[in-house]
Amino acid sequence: MQRVPLSQRSGEVIEPMLSDQWFVSTEVMAQRALDAVESGDINIQPDRFVKTWQDWLKEKQPWCISRQLWWGHRIPVFYPTNRGSSDKYFVARSAEEALEAARKELGEDVELKQDEDVLDTWFSSGLWPFATVGWPSEDSEDYKKYYPATMMETGYDILFFWVARMVMMGLTLTDKAPFKEIYLHGLVRDEKGQKMSKTKGNVVDPLDSIAEYGTDALRYALLTSSVPGMDVPISKGMLENAKAFANKIWNVGRFIITEYEKNAGVVPIVCFSASVRSRLIRSQQPWLERALLSKCQGLCKNVTSALLENRFAPPTKDIKEFLQEDIAAWYVEASKTRLQEHLGLLLGNSPVGRCGTAISCQLVMVCHACCVV
Repeated sequence: MQRVPLSQRSGEVIEPMLSDQWFVSTEVMAQRALDAVESGDINIQPDRFVKTWQDWLKEKQPWCISRQLWWGHRIPVFYPTNRGSSDKYFVARSAEEALEAARKELGEDVELKQDEDVLDTWFSSGLWPFATVGWPSEDSEDYKKYYPATMMETGYDILFFWVARMVMMGLTLTDKAPFKEIYLHGLVRDEKGQKMSKTKGNVVDPLDSIAEYGTDALRYALLTSSVPGMDVPISKGMLENAKAFANKIWNVGRFIITEYEKNAGVVPIVCFSASVRSRLIRSQQPWLERALLSKCQGLCKNVTSALLENRFAPPTKDIKEFLQEDIAAWYVEASKTRLQEHLGLLLGNSPVGRCGTAISCQLVMVCHACCVV
């Protein structure tokens, strides 16, 4: 009994065929990439993937860069076509440069043909950090400004296939590491934790999710589970909760704008956000505003600290708690009562009336301040 391999895409029988292949020696390239991480020039987060990095690069196997595909960068190797069975070949940056070298060695009448193979996808994409900003010209403004970059963010599953190749190519061709940090996020999986696959039919199309739940809901659902190196199982429940939170923010915004427009001509507008850091100004505000600003400033401190450490899930949950509990459920509801008192007293002289006169503008300015502190 014989097993006949079939192509998954075309269904045709796969037949092996021997052909010449091109390889790149990685002895020096891989060692430089290893040294860059071990010396601290490049930081991998989470650090448990340093072991994966070392395991791959310590092997230093020759890298086959030939691919028999229709599309890609043609391998820059040229062969003479009118010199019989000559085994000569010429490697050059262009056909003109190759022809010039061939004429010097084989005569003026030599004709060349370029290798039909294309470069390995990871070889081509390994050039991306510097080739997109003007390299090989290191005098271009984009190259000087954007290379090397600060952080490379990608999935942990291509740490070696792409990230390591970028580091090896960058160090070899520019003598600089292409980035200082490597942040590895997890894979987005289906709700059962399985890797998405067209064959399995369990792919969650982000465009369909956006159409049903909204762009902000999809982004928030992914961020709440964004732990470095950990997979994210996306489910309908996560998206529904995120959509409900987005609706909550929209309702709060609509309430603020409506009350602001109703009271803008009655209550003098004070640029509260510009003076929010002044202790004197804060001390003159009602206790409700002072309490909210205090919580807001604590939130800003925690969120800033988390983002500087590349922790994205904790601040999203802190922001949700602040907006949903402190602003929507507490401050806005309390403001509704004060607004009703204000409308009933019509700027009366009672203490309650005076407290209510500025609430609409305070509501707008405090919420604005919470976004800019």
